[in-house]
Amino acid sequence: MRMLLEALAAVDVKDNSGATALMHASVQGHDGAMRVLLEAGAAVDLIDNDTQTALIIASMGGHTRAVRLLLEAGSAVNAKDNNGMNALTAAIGTDNLDVTRLLGGRRTTATRIIPLWLRCSGCWPCTGAGARL
Repeated sequence: MRMLLEALAAVDVKDNSGATALMHASVQGHDGAMRVLLEAGAAVDLIDNDTQTALIIASMGGHTRAVRLLLEAGSAVNAKDNNGMNALTAAIGTDNLDVTRLLGGRRTTATRIIPLWLRCSGCWPCTGAGARL
């Protein structure tokens, strides 16, 4: 990747889903790749077709180091996707305690979350990302 970037490859090119290389690295929590992309000038708050940022994506996956790296790079903690979910609600909704604690120390807002004990076992609101009420 570093060689491609040194050859002046565009760092913020989007795929058909609107995701950038930074977002793809965020899905897997590849903080090393994320660091290289950010050093090459990757935009931290671009959105994909679902209006999710790399921070929301990393938060859903529970990737604490990736979330910390994106926060240090200045990612907007209150950016919301097209379902109204931000990074904090993504972390809470997917039961990622470490990421929730990390984001909870920031000036973030959370929508109401359905508690685990109230969730059913199969409907979309309960199994969908964020499980918002």
